[in-house]
Amino acid sequence: MERPLTEAAQVDRRRFAAGLAAAIGGLAVAGCAQRSAMLVNPARPALGYGPTIADPAGLIDLPAGFSYRVISQFGDRMSDGRFVPDRADGMGCFALPGGRHALVRNHELPINRIDDGAMRGRNADFPAFDRLSDGRALPGGTTTIVLDDAKGDIVSQHLSLAGTIRNCAGGTTPWGSWLSCEEDMTRAGNGVGQDHGWVFEVPASARGLVDPQPIRAMGRFNHEAAAVDPRTGIVYLTEDRDDGLLYRFLPNERGQLLKGGRLQALALLDPARTDSRNWTGEDMAQGQWLPVRWVDLDGTDAPDDDLRLRGNRAGALRFARGEGIHWGDGELFFCCTSGGS
Repeated sequence: MERPLTEAAQVDRRRFAAGLAAAIGGLAVAGCAQRSAMLVNPARPALGYGPTIADPAGLIDLPAGFSYRVISQFGDRMSDGRFVPDRADGMGCFALPGGRHALVRNHELPINRIDDGAMRGRNADFPAFDRLSDGRALPGGTTTIVLDDAKGDIVSQHLSLAGTIRNCAGGTTPWGSWLSCEEDMTRAGNGVGQDHGWVFEVPASARGLVDPQPIRAMGRFNHEAAAVDPRTGIVYLTEDRDDGLLYRFLPNERGQLLKGGRLQALALLDPARTDSRNWTGEDMAQGQWLPVRWVDLDGTDAPDDDLRLRGNRAGALRFARGEGIHWGDGELFFCCTSGGS
């Protein structure tokens, strides 16, 4: 590599995403520039490491001096006898005792990809949140990989959450669990037995399938990702919709999310401003800090998929497809897929 990681990491963190950076006391609206101005120059080398080199295996192109190793892939037989599902997505890493780490990974499988799940479409009796009318568990969920730190080898891997749909991203918690988010709003009766659009919690230390309980008080919507303030236990959530909101969940008891809590959506202090997307003009300038407030939400089970609509009518700020979200150095960072004219 051309420069050490520490040098490259000194790039101002507020420039790491061309989206929004939200702090507890206010909202930094990075704004949405002209799309052409935000495109990455393909001829520009990767920051600090030089250009990437084509991978003969066709998997990952890396700069000189870097390498990778495949540790788990679709179709591998797992320690519990099941198969690694397809479409791995969001993942969290957790330290375990005895020099080990756990990787809890989502599998963003829709209903019509049931043959790509851990059971290859076969029926089986195990804890699953939802099943098709013929008894087969829905293919989404999580798998957990336990790695030996010294060798980098897999100690075990197993199915840890089953019977969900399109588990996209999520987030780690300070108490050692993964929040797995369903990016799907399928209703019961449409080939399935349960409403979908929930967050599920998977302890990283679990050595089998967890009891698949949706955190209903955290809201039913098209979930993308989650981040937890380690100081308070408040959970912040993004919504992958063109008119989505930014949510926060205030649990009744820190670290006990199934015991309920209060769901809110971010709003500007100025009640006349409820749209951050800059689709019809540059209403919000890049880098502008604006004071915010939080709007209480009710009816968070949202059977009509209208939580974001009711929230916006109450003053909550709209975002263009909220995506990744991360807590770091006392601030909350998140980005959006699109925005701007």
